[in-house]
Amino acid sequence: MKCLLDGQVTTDTYDTCQGYILLEPSDIPQTNLVFDKALYLEVSGYLLLSFVVGHGAGRVVRWMSKL
Repeated sequence: MKCLLDGQVTTDTYDTCQGYILLEPSDIPQTNLVFDKALYLEVSGYLLLSFVVGHGAGRVVRWMSKL
């Protein structure tokens, strides 16, 4: 972790830094992120379905307002 204060980068600690804290990749804990393809497909399918239904409903409402 580094500290940025008045354009100068220092190696102050979190408690003593008076400016912005700059994190390095080693400061962030590395976790094994697992991408769930089935969940992604389900969510994107529901989003697509809601878009199509919402678009269709909007067209119907617009058509009915012209009557």
